[in-house]
Amino acid sequence: MLYAETSGDPAVRAFASTPKANRLVLSVFNDSPQEKKITVNPGMNVDGADIRLRSAYYADSVLKHAEETMTFQGEGLPLSLAPYGVYSIRWDLKKEVTVASKTLKETGFYSPTVNTVFENELELSIPAEREPENTETVLLRLALHRVDAEFAKNITLKLNEQTIQLLMGDSINDLMDGNQNVWYFSIPVARKLVGVNNQLSLSDAGSGYRVMFAALTFEEHPDSLSAGRVEKEGIATWEKAISSSVGATKQMLANSPRKFDLTIQNRLARPMEYMVKIKKPDALVLQEIATEQKVTVDAGSSKTISGTMSLKPVDQLIESRIDVDIVASNGLRKTHNLPINLFPLRQAVKVDFQVKTDGDLSEWSQKQPTVFERHGISTKTWLGWDNANLYVAVQVDGKFKARRPESLEKFWTRDCIELFIDAKNQKTAGYNTDSAQLFLCPLGISDDLPFGGKVLFKKMGDFVRYSGSIAEPKIAVGSRVGDSGYSIEATIPWSVISTTFVPAAGNLIGMDVAIDHINGTDGVNLSTSILGLKAKEHTSPAKWGSVVLE
Repeated sequence: MLYAETSGDPAVRAFASTPKANRLVLSVFNDSPQEKKITVNPGMNVDGADIRLRSAYYADSVLKHAEETMTFQGEGLPLSLAPYGVYSIRWDLKKEVTVASKTLKETGFYSPTVNTVFENELELSIPAEREPENTETVLLRLALHRVDAEFAKNITLKLNEQTIQLLMGDSINDLMDGNQNVWYFSIPVARKLVGVNNQLSLSDAGSGYRVMFAALTFEEHPDSLSAGRVEKEGIATWEKAISSSVGATKQMLANSPRKFDLTIQNRLARPMEYMVKIKKPDALVLQEIATEQKVTVDAGSSKTISGTMSLKPVDQLIESRIDVDIVASNGLRKTHNLPINLFPLRQAVKVDFQVKTDGDLSEWSQKQPTVFERHGISTKTWLGWDNANLYVAVQVDGKFKARRPESLEKFWTRDCIELFIDAKNQKTAGYNTDSAQLFLCPLGISDDLPFGGKVLFKKMGDFVRYSGSIAEPKIAVGSRVGDSGYSIEATIPWSVISTTFVPAAGNLIGMDVAIDHINGTDGVNLSTSILGLKAKEHTSPAKWGSVVLE
């Protein structure tokens, strides 16, 4: 493997190799959503070489492959790297070239403070065994994690008393699995700033952040001249890059306006102008903020443009995204791709009547149900609540007669209602400690008595895992079964759902309802959720509906 020196842009990754003495291969990866323009110089005599360029990149969401012949000019090979494009350049040399070899090391020094939650400020140390040498460059590497329905915005770092203002858009990658957010930062810092005892502070981040790790990395270069050049270029690239963040929710509910803001930071010593374009789903309405505008930011300062967003009425969950495209006057470009779920407004009414829990749903007739139909089976779902209980009533109509569940472990294999409840509406990617999966069966396993049950979960590290199913006697269930479906209602104590949740008018809970009907060969699993969404992911609270307690 040969040393490949980049321009200092961390998004442009490169490596070189000589599998044969008369062949040089350079591979380049653009790890960013923006086009990058670079010039490739092999750094050796390649006169008369045959040059081939192979590439793989996305164009209009289609992965394309290309191969072409290139001609080397003395000043190098100009390349335009498509977003997330991979490029391989091969020089077939006319004669063998002897290349001096040396192993270039990368040495990391990590803070002993890891996996630590902080609210407003955190102080930590990064001890190093030695100071960086003049043949090395230094990177401050950091990973932050947060579970929230809001996008993170900014954080202030101080490394050995030098302030570094970070916006979350400065991260190398924004990895979002549902609502599990991890931001990775790789920040070039001056070698003279780093010593043996290094202090790092983090502040202004708000609550609920977790530092996954913090480290200083010393990267060796062939000589002090190369190291000095890479350090200078890396810091310059960092300073002129577009630094930005978007503050927005990932979950929108009809009739619940939310704040939207965009912050742009100019690290340069001169004013900069930015062209901002916002692309959004049609059901989402932006107010007090233009979807296309110019923003001027003074030297060394930041500017925030703010507005509100609201949602038009929707019938079911719409999984979409907001794209914020920023183009600076120096030609640089950045795009924020923000996933957003648009939910219909569903209500659980405050119960002002007696619920008998006997399967006779007449007391619900004056309340508005959620209606869903699929595969010839129609359902009506009512939700109610008071300080002690959640009430659920479901009418299932179809050309079938309900059948008993096969067993407690396989309660879903015939006829039942499944309830998925995220009491605090955390919208996490997987089950959390305040989520519950309950089931209501219109018939017993060995008799005609309806019953309720609960799926058990166990917290294992950062995850909550399935650990069995049980009947739950605290759930009162009543049903009426006929030849064309059944009706069922249940009174469920809040304590069965969550031991920490306290209901109050205006609370939002995450909730989904599934109707299971398996009858021989006409098996149907209906995702008859309060959203009316088909084939949804019941294991992901992030996809469950949002219900307001009226």
